Amino acid sequence: MKKNLVVAENSENYRSGVTEAAVHALELVCTSLGEDVAEQISRAFISRIAEARALREVIAWAHSREEAFIGRHQADLRTDRARVPASGWMGCWSQDSDWQSISFFPHALNRVLRDLGYQPETVLRGWRDRGWILAEQGRCTTNVNIDGEGEPDVSMVSVLRQSIREEA
Repeated sequence: MKKNLVVAENSENYRSGVTEAAVHALELVCTSLGEDVAEQISRAFISRIAEARALREVIAWAHSREEAFIGRHQADLRTDRARVPASGWMGCWSQDSDWQSISFFPHALNRVLRDLGYQPETVLRGWRDRGWILAEQGRCTTNVNIDGEGEPDVSMVSVLRQSIREEA
């Protein structure tokens, strides 16, 4: 356990060191490009870092509350029916080991992002633009079938597993 904590701490220190080095390199490049270009590059860089951090934090949050997702929920021992969490459903997430996405109800994900200190609209547009979520034309959501029957009919924000692996 202690070894895992050291590895995690070293990984975070590495990520922090890489970020600091990138910021320093960006400062050097930007001083030669002019103030307007430097400001645009700086905003884009900071936005990318914030979006990646938000993704990591949301996924960590989801892992700590797996039972709030349909598919990973707790069942009533007498009836075997899904036990609805006191705070309500957050979305759906397959129990399969090869799951492809975690789908959030938009209002629930917006609340989580705000609670974590992010602006949901900005973060979700960034995730969509980077291909980290399944999204229909001009939206940050896609229709999902949450009960496994019929056609996809619930509008949700579906974070792709591949994007989680890339940004972790």
